Amino acid sequence: CGWCVRGIVYMEYLHETYPDTWIGIAVHNGDVMTDAEYDDALGINSFPGGYVSRKIMADPSGFEDAFLDEMEIIAPAFINVGNRVFNSETREISFDVSCEFVGDTENYLLSGILVENGVTGPAPDYNQANAYSGGASGEMGGFEDLPNPVPAADMVYNDVARGIIGGFDGAEGSLPTTIIGGEVYTYTFTATVDEDWDENNMEVIGLLINQEDGTIVNAAKEHMIVSVEELAGN
Repeated sequence: CGWCVRGIVYMEYLHETYPDTWIGIAVHNGDVMTDAEYDDALGINSFPGGYVSRKIMADPSGFEDAFLDEMEIIAPAFINVGNRVFNSETREISFDVSCEFVGDTENYLLSGILVENGVTGPAPDYNQANAYSGGASGEMGGFEDLPNPVPAADMVYNDVARGIIGGFDGAEGSLPTTIIGGEVYTYTFTATVDEDWDENNMEVIGLLINQEDGTIVNAAKEHMIVSVEELAGN
């Protein structure tokens, strides 16, 4: 599997440690969960590896330090995801990404991302290569006690990138060229959810992308399906 054991372990650790602020996207490479557009655009040539905010390249073990450094930076805008609608007949999803900038600025765009949790599948396509099997390479979240490969029946994959909506660099027209501080800007993303994906385990992510350097300056995430509790609160 292109998404390595180190990535799995550290992503799960960060999700559990920072549940309200960490937003992970597992972009697979070389397996059946690969989204070609996302994989090609990200351009990671060797695994394990990944980006934090698309500007800090790190081994998964370095994600936490990079993430904490990023959290110290004041974002230029607030961002949220709302108005999620899923049509079970057409399998079309739509959701709004809204943002409010603290001051006048320019050169930002919004992007929408689909991810799926709880992904499973049959062997051998969903087996997990495990270089830590046997313990010779040290401890790795219990994978040292598992075989190589880990059978598909024992694997559950989370944060699997299923698609980019509007393009890797952001959707054209999602924000005006000149942005006025204090105004709320909203853009609606739409996509069709593949029949092989479980809509009940999917999340939608909104990204605010700086067009000058391609970095992500803020993000928000919500479950794709609006829960009964959420509906009751509206």
